[in-house]
Amino acid sequence: MVTAILAALGAIVLLLQAATKLPAAVALFVRALIPVVRALRALRDEWRRSDRRDR
Repeated sequence: MVTAILAALGAIVLLLQAATKLPAAVALFVRALIPVVRALRALRDEWRRSDRRDR
C-alpha cells in the first residue's frame, strides 16, 4: 500500500516536472521554425517570379 502511494506521488512529481519544461521546449521549437518559414516564403515568391517570366 505504501509503495503504491509513493509510486503515485513519484509519477505526479515527474508529470509536473515535464509540464514545466514543455512550454520552454515548445517556444524554442517555434523560434527555430521562424527562419524555415521565412526561407520557404522567399522560395515561393521566387518561384512565382520565375513563372511570370516564363509566360
